[in-house]
Amino acid sequence: MAIYENELQKLNEELGTDYQLSPTGDDTYEDMVAFYTSMTIEEFDTYIREAHEKEIEFNKRVGEGVAIPVDD
Repeated sequence: MAIYENELQKLNEELGTDYQLSPTGDDTYEDMVAFYTSMTIEEFDTYIREAHEKEIEFNKRVGEGVAIPVDD
């Protein structure tokens, strides 16, 4: 999982974000690990970049400064 955490740190620095790898909703830590590690690091990079673009588009539609709710 460390390779994904390292890649996310690089992406956060590049994108100016503070994304974190954490389970959401009813998912367990193991579910989260299985989800991310089923991707190649290139697929993970694309997944994060696309999520970031969707967040930007969402914020444009509903107004600046509105965050997408995140389950903790």
